[in-house]
Amino acid sequence: MQKLTIAAFTLFSFSSTLLLAQVPVLRDQVLTIPQAAVVTSAGQRYYSNVTLRSNADGSFSVLTAEEHALAAVQTVTAQVTATPTSVVAKVVGYLPTPCDALEPAAVSYKSGEFTVVIGRRSTLGPDTLCAQVIADFQTEVALDIKGLPAGDYRVVVNGVAATFKL
Repeated sequence: MQKLTIAAFTLFSFSSTLLLAQVPVLRDQVLTIPQAAVVTSAGQRYYSNVTLRSNADGSFSVLTAEEHALAAVQTVTAQVTATPTSVVAKVVGYLPTPCDALEPAAVSYKSGEFTVVIGRRSTLGPDTLCAQVIADFQTEVALDIKGLPAGDYRVVVNGVAATFKL
């Protein structure tokens, strides 16, 4: 059995006036994580409703996880603002139907590269039909640059990359 490491994180959904946090919860030796992303050299995967059982050695075993397809990303641009310094990844892509919706973005950082994983989900029940036409989307993802030195950086969203300077 292959051992799987999942990075847990808190996701924030932004609207004009609302900030929602979905916090992982540990109860009765079961850790429930609303959303999670797995990033490996082979690619990214997006999951929701992840449950992990706490093992005696302090590790966790995956009990359940619902995998979601990734949103199709066409372009990524990084917008840097000067005062205060901030960076936003502007993402343009499409969903396979207008009945799909974006999941919250999962963002991680390592060695000068931000990795952003955006999943998608159907908003319909199993017995509901939807027009089979592509639905374009545009979204913005804030990148946490606090404490990073001036230099060249890269952001990769579902495999599509852009670079920026701080």
